[in-house]
Amino acid sequence: MAKNTRQRILDSALALFGRHGVSGVSLEMVAAEVALTRQAIYRYFKDRDSLFVEAVQSLHAQALEAAEVAALAATKAGRPLDVTLADVLEARFAPFVERLEQSGHADELLAENARLVGEVASDYQERLVSLVARLIVLHRQSTGAQLRHGLTDDDLAHYLIQAVLGVKAATSPRQPAAFRRKMRIMVAIVTRGGLADP
Repeated sequence: MAKNTRQRILDSALALFGRHGVSGVSLEMVAAEVALTRQAIYRYFKDRDSLFVEAVQSLHAQALEAAEVAALAATKAGRPLDVTLADVLEARFAPFVERLEQSGHADELLAENARLVGEVASDYQERLVSLVARLIVLHRQSTGAQLRHGLTDDDLAHYLIQAVLGVKAATSPRQPAAFRRKMRIMVAIVTRGGLADP
């Protein structure tokens, strides 16, 4: 029950942060949203910053799980590698882009994310690099494709993710469709530039 309550708190906090910004949300507001007393919410979180960090961490975990599901589905469907990787990276980054697009507090959310959540984001990014590299390895094993320019599978995975992060940074949070379109183009360019088909 406590885990279910904790997740309800995190989900409600994400929604409230999106509607009111981080500075506009108190633990008391979140408690009221999930029908807890003020004292009860402090059993779960010591302050708003710790709630924000864990809420964003929960979103990262859900997004990485969605990326893994997308990888499995695209692999089973036999989709081309660049399409598979675009599906995976879209599943990973789209939840963040969509939340920002829906919020009138995107700048504040991004600033608080940078201030508080850097280490958490780095951990999930490394997990994503590992997933993308595994997909590249599987593709190369099944097709005989070779890496170009002295790249390793991890190098290509890092470049792909950095390229997508660049697209994300250069695209307005108010334009998720533009992010998706530009991201898919960038993934195709980087993938094809990094791999030579046999």
